[in-house]
Amino acid sequence: GPNVPRMLGVEALPDRGAQGMPPAESYGIKLISVGFLVDASQAVVWRGPMTDKVLRQFLFDVDWGELDHLIIDLPPGTGDIAIAIARHAQPDGAIVVTTPQGVAADDARKAIGMFRTLAVPVLGIVENMSYFQCEACGSRHALFGEGGAQALADEMSLPLLAQIPFEPPLRAGGDLGQPIALSTASGAAAAFHDLAAQLQRLNSE
Repeated sequence: GPNVPRMLGVEALPDRGAQGMPPAESYGIKLISVGFLVDASQAVVWRGPMTDKVLRQFLFDVDWGELDHLIIDLPPGTGDIAIAIARHAQPDGAIVVTTPQGVAADDARKAIGMFRTLAVPVLGIVENMSYFQCEACGSRHALFGEGGAQALADEMSLPLLAQIPFEPPLRAGGDLGQPIALSTASGAAAAFHDLAAQLQRLNSE
């Protein structure tokens, strides 16, 4: 996504090398993003052929080197990008991210159906903004309802991989380019670490 450079504290790509376009790197993560290619105030409005071209460049023209995993952040919903990725990248699996509301689950259900139609295994569901935990009293508040992702996971016979809490430090870390996963005193950080461990196990099976 175009916001990934800011969220990882990267402003520009390195100079192009002999082996192709070099990815940026931050916190040990290699990354490429349309955010490097357009002005910060410019909307990315690309039709199918242009989207397909850029995706192929990111997949095959970037000098990735040796990777443990390649994670592709998709925009919400269904569309040309997901279809192009299924065609060009043949991914090992997809993770569908939703929020607790029923209307969000409706969209996530369609995304799951799309991936299954494209023969991309759906590894599970992640529920974002699951709850807000008061720092003063420790009580949890379901700001956007509760149970939506679990109900969808049960309906689609998928695991609910993680429930990410709504935390001000999570938002601040994204704005400042300091990933919350680096924190040791955060419920969101713990959820992300557990999610990564689950995906590592799934990948090794």
